[in-house]
Amino acid sequence: LFYEAICWANLKDLSSATRAINAAYSACPSDKRKLRQEIETFRQQLPRFVIQDELKEAERLLQLERWDEALQILRKALKISPHAVTALFYMALCHFRLEQWDEAERVARKGLSVAEKKESHIREQLQTMLEQIPRAKRAAARRPIEEALSREDWRGGLRAIDRFFAQYPQSENPVILFYQALCHFRLKEND
Repeated sequence: LFYEAICWANLKDLSSATRAINAAYSACPSDKRKLRQEIETFRQQLPRFVIQDELKEAERLLQLERWDEALQILRKALKISPHAVTALFYMALCHFRLEQWDEAERVARKGLSVAEKKESHIREQLQTMLEQIPRAKRAAARRPIEEALSREDWRGGLRAIDRFFAQYPQSENPVILFYQALCHFRLKEND
């Protein structure tokens, strides 16, 4: 049954592999501790094992910063193994890099919900990502302001500042307030 589970895993059939490995564990005599431990280890690694090729390809694409292509591979991997924490982490990372904040947050939260305690390194990374999303969103919202100012487009800067404050009405960001004052000053100077 153990070898049957390996065969099903190589065929990327997670549900059949899971049934076979659970049956192997149940059929294994309790005095065969080493074999039981091997079966248990394989059972824990099964979600990642069945998508190892997809994860390798996604890792390659991540290194090349080809986020959209990596997402396609990760979607395929998660169809095979929906609770593979590594795939969920990589997917959240892709959405983060693509500035798809809501999707990055949704996937990171899902990853946290399925990550086990022994996967603390991934849990910590997912938690850090969730903490970084609000900062990254603000930085992305500031970018059009900074671009307008670098072009000395003071009216465009004010419009971008208005959009920023519409998105973050409670913001008392001193940098944005400085940019706003600078735009008003430059416009009066040019009148």
